[in-house]
Amino acid sequence: MIVKFTNLFIVLLAFQFISLNAQTTYTTNPDAGDFQTCPSVNKSCSNNTYIGNTIRIGIENFSGNRGDLIFGKCDNTTFSTSGTLQIRENSICGGLIDSRQISQNSRFDRFPIFFNHNSGTVSIYCIFISSNGLRYYTDPVKITAQATTPSLDLNSAISISPSSPTKGGSMAVSVEVKNNGNGGWNGNLVLQLLNSSGAYLTDLDLDQNISISAGS
Repeated sequence: MIVKFTNLFIVLLAFQFISLNAQTTYTTNPDAGDFQTCPSVNKSCSNNTYIGNTIRIGIENFSGNRGDLIFGKCDNTTFSTSGTLQIRENSICGGLIDSRQISQNSRFDRFPIFFNHNSGTVSIYCIFISSNGLRYYTDPVKITAQATTPSLDLNSAISISPSSPTKGGSMAVSVEVKNNGNGGWNGNLVLQLLNSSGAYLTDLDLDQNISISAGS
């Protein structure tokens, strides 16, 4: 971000003192607050049969890297038996994230769940092992992570008016900066005047504690 005129240089420096790099945003499918559709077929896992079209899950109260997993029956009736709910990753036989006890006659339950992946999509399944030995499963809620990173660029060349300033005269300098990243930026922007050797002469402008959102 440097422009040269005669034997002087103007340089634009960006100091990011409130770092928003490496933040991760999460989205869900289905949308937060909605239940996933109920599976229409039975599945097998480790020689066990898991019954479909019975239970379903969703995510609500979604904020940052946490949400509430909501679990209930497809027909919105109460559970006739107690049992164990297992929350698993990427398949009904996937890694165990958490397990909870479900009470008889409850209609639905809600549990906090946290997301720690920084990229890609993780599928969250639930299986319910009833006290009578029957096993049920849900279709997954998919959690997609996207890293957000700011990227400041000149949106136009540094402009100097007049283009050939004279000694002792005045000049105006303008510059337009755009955040082409997908994350917000916050910090200081400074225009500096340097000599032909790169030595600092003076600050032409200093904008402090400014925020530039992604795409702005």
